[in-house]
Amino acid sequence: MRHEEDLATLAGLNFRCTRHGPNARRRQALAPQAVQAVLAWHAALSATAYRPPAEPEPGAPPRGQVSGATVHAWDTAAAGDWKRRARWPGEVASTSAGPAVDPTLPVEVIVLADGRVGGSTEALALDDPAWTVEAVRARPGALRVQRSALIVLADATIVGLYLTQATDPAIAAVAADGLDLAAACPRTYPLKARGQWYGRHARHKRSTSRGYAGRNWVDGVQRFACPTGAAKQYITAYLPRRAQPGQLDAVRVARVFGGQQTLERRHAPQVAAQRLALAQAADFPGLVPPLPLDALAATYVGVTKGFACPPHCDSSCKGTTETVLWHRPAGDAPFAFSILEHNVVLDVCGAAVLYMSGALTHGTPPNALGTHDTLGLVLMSKRSVLCPTPGGRAANRNVGKQALQPVAASSSCATPPPPLGLA
Repeated sequence: MRHEEDLATLAGLNFRCTRHGPNARRRQALAPQAVQAVLAWHAALSATAYRPPAEPEPGAPPRGQVSGATVHAWDTAAAGDWKRRARWPGEVASTSAGPAVDPTLPVEVIVLADGRVGGSTEALALDDPAWTVEAVRARPGALRVQRSALIVLADATIVGLYLTQATDPAIAAVAADGLDLAAACPRTYPLKARGQWYGRHARHKRSTSRGYAGRNWVDGVQRFACPTGAAKQYITAYLPRRAQPGQLDAVRVARVFGGQQTLERRHAPQVAAQRLALAQAADFPGLVPPLPLDALAATYVGVTKGFACPPHCDSSCKGTTETVLWHRPAGDAPFAFSILEHNVVLDVCGAAVLYMSGALTHGTPPNALGTHDTLGLVLMSKRSVLCPTPGGRAANRNVGKQALQPVAASSSCATPPPPLGLA
């Protein structure tokens, strides 16, 4: 059995990828001094001071009632009570890990009047006229959120925790690192296949949608069917990237996504604890070895620029969130994120972060112009990788053991990679 597991892992590490030139599923270990520098950066992010929201403009309309929701100002007793009672959907590691959300966050609390607020989970293709920034903002009963807020249902279940750089300047610091990482992605990663996980919906067979728009680069560990026939079973392996991209690229990944997890550990302690507990229970080898799991326990991360996708749900573990951080440049084309299931629209401006269950129908709609330059960074823990069965743990251990060996000659193609673009 052990021989078959080794064979399956090697198949996943070494299979040929002809679409984007030479790629590898190996990982080069960070040097000890690089790990220490990354951890010091994460510690600095944790030391920022929260800032309360600015006073509303004179003559601004009252915010007590907004589009079928009740809004409690950040400094009211009601807001404090909702923050204490708020709970994440799904299982959590332990309430002893901390509260669902940091009770000191100076954020208003939006309580949705009912479970859906006129929203839906309908299937919309990327090129559907009803799925644009302008259309989701105009939906009846749409709740547009433009500043930091905790959004909950009447039973205190959290729909989303949305924070802007005006509340925590550390968000802007991680976004700045993310822009540096995004600039390096074209030489480090192949573009994610456009139909992969964003395929056409069955009810839209005539759609010309190509899955997603813009650029999307992903890293992490994935469990999938063996593509080479070397072993007739599922295998677990790192996602492909250019062979030996070097220490600097690995440091960028560790800084950015470990930085996101640092924010998560501060803003949503139970989510961070659950993410770590699941990774430890499944013997997950880590995204950037040997960075410790308590610095980065996510199994899957993504970097996007100019991105749009259809509404969808994700295969995240219960009790964890899809943690998304954006940076929208000043004056950029219209951009928004939709939690379609609850008819919530986030009007992103500058740097902001969202904590949201991936089980909710959500997505990034395109705008009428068809282009924007907003950066997106996503942090996820996939159920298929964090399955704590004996076979799942053995596969993860095998990935960690195999990943740091030298890249085999059979793991890449002889042809150089083509230039990466939007096509």
